[in-house]
Amino acid sequence: MSHFSSIKTTLINKQALVEGLKSLLASHQIDIPVEIYESPMQLFNDYDRLNTDEAEIIIRRTYLKTRNRDALVDVGFAKNPTLNAYEIKVDAWDFNQNLLGSVFGNVRNFQESVQLAHNQAYINIHYPPEIWDYQQSTLDDGSLQTTLTKKVSLTVSNSNGNDWNNWQ
Repeated sequence: MSHFSSIKTTLINKQALVEGLKSLLASHQIDIPVEIYESPMQLFNDYDRLNTDEAEIIIRRTYLKTRNRDALVDVGFAKNPTLNAYEIKVDAWDFNQNLLGSVFGNVRNFQESVQLAHNQAYINIHYPPEIWDYQQSTLDDGSLQTTLTKKVSLTVSNSNGNDWNNWQ
């Protein structure tokens, strides 16, 4: 029997989640709409119309079909106020059969990819590349570390307020 499962994440920022998700999909040449709502909207399950859930960020099943099969369950991201993070609302069996499953292999790989895309979008939003330099490295345990260094910008002038090029 098919049903929605809630998968806990550390996706904390809605804007970063949306931007990261769109960027991740685009990087895999997946051109599908991502619906964004201020309050939760219904997720649909064509296996069992009585089994529904809600989410604020939704990828509809109609866009997740593959050449061989229609997807039957929406994929969503719902805010969990207790955790202050977004959970992935997904049916794992249907996911493995749909477009996202064909690209990411399984829900766990998708979750990890979305998490990395969210984190990068969060950094870009809060630490713009015009002001910050990024350096990423892979640690011994396989995790990624991002080091941020603020760029230095100097404006030099003499006591009259003129710049050095005009100072004599």
